[in-house]
Amino acid sequence: MAKATRRFQYQQRDPGTVRARSNQRGGDYDSIWKESVKLFKPREGKNTIRILPPTWANADHYGYNIFVNYGIGVDNQSYLSLSAMKDEPDPLAEGRKMAEKEGNKKLADSLRPSKRVAFYVIDRNDEEAGVMLWACPWTVDKKFCSISIDEETKAVTAVDHPYEGCDIRFYYEKAGKQFPDYPAEKMRVFKQSPISENEGEMNEWLGWIEKNPIPDMLNFYDYEHIAAVFEGHVAKGDDDETPQQASKTTQQRKKPWEDEEDDATQRSKARPKGVTNDEEVDEDTGEVTLKKSNGNGKSKATDDDDDEESSKMSVAAIRERLKSRRPSVEDDD
Repeated sequence: MAKATRRFQYQQRDPGTVRARSNQRGGDYDSIWKESVKLFKPREGKNTIRILPPTWANADHYGYNIFVNYGIGVDNQSYLSLSAMKDEPDPLAEGRKMAEKEGNKKLADSLRPSKRVAFYVIDRNDEEAGVMLWACPWTVDKKFCSISIDEETKAVTAVDHPYEGCDIRFYYEKAGKQFPDYPAEKMRVFKQSPISENEGEMNEWLGWIEKNPIPDMLNFYDYEHIAAVFEGHVAKGDDDETPQQASKTTQQRKKPWEDEEDDATQRSKARPKGVTNDEEVDEDTGEVTLKKSNGNGKSKATDDDDDEESSKMSVAAIRERLKSRRPSVEDDD
């Protein structure tokens, strides 16, 4: 039988395009990160990572401190704190001060920026993914630093050294807990080793972080945009980087605030910042979803209605005051 002639010509494409699209995020939501960076998420149970060195000027640690406001606006957006990170006018910091003056501690606490430490890692369970960025809880970074210090000699191991550093093993325990735990007693620093035995692969990883220092991966939004989101709408513009009006439907959103306190008792005292009574949180990625219905069409809630109504009134008051400080923006019909 004669062999069939192939008429369809497949067009080869750049594999880099596929890799880039694997990192894309929804365009309707603001992100504190540039889209080119891949984000690391710990697995349930055992994880092993290699922390990569810093590549920005005058770095005194492998990690870069960031301060983030979560749960802003009707779509619970996240923004890097202009006041904490750039010492610039910040509508959320102003809103927090107004809430404090009104005696609304709940609202003031929700507008307090949360601290995290961002650094590049190689996931030893998925090295093919290459360089990934982890904005981990600052308490976890504190534990990593503690186990890198020799108990007897007090000598410090530079775990992020390309050739003489060490992999770190830790456990991520979430099942059955309100917040995930990273038990210090299960953490371990391995023996010194290069980032990779493959020189070409190591050069590729190190070259990428040199071209993409963490401070350059941050997305800062200006005062006007953040104020507009806080007021309940997004300012429109012709710039491609201006976020679009977000959908009104509930979607998953990232709010990585977990583990800001180590003690389980302290963590159980308060709801995470920015989370409403109708939502529940993936405490690793910070994704937020609506709580399941209790059968009568209503979600479960723990705070009483008077407290909730007080917060709404204070939010409205703060938004009205912020409006007087910025040009009016017409809502998009």
